[in-house]
Amino acid sequence: MIVKNLLGTSDEKCNCESWKEHYEKFSGHNPTFCIVIGCMNKVEVGAHVKKLDILMKPTGKALIMPFCKSCNAKSESLIVPDGVYEVSADKSETCNKLDLRTIAFLSGLR
Repeated sequence: MIVKNLLGTSDEKCNCESWKEHYEKFSGHNPTFCIVIGCMNKVEVGAHVKKLDILMKPTGKALIMPFCKSCNAKSESLIVPDGVYEVSADKSETCNKLDLRTIAFLSGLR
């Protein structure tokens, strides 16, 4: 699968401790190494990426994938293994949704 970094997203925050933790929490996986093919660095961040279509155009929603800082800073397209767990970067589908459920649950206890 070919992906491209969404640069300039480092200021975006979610309710998880970090985007790396966001990936681990919602994928159920805690990879040791950056998933970019050919990279052997350790995972340091949850990178915001988009898949590229056959014409090399970004397609679909923004995803979080486990990258090292070096790969996360690259502007060129990157190859990651097919079948890698894809986690949505849309907080309303992930960590904010979880928090809304928790709030609703806790409100029901009153």
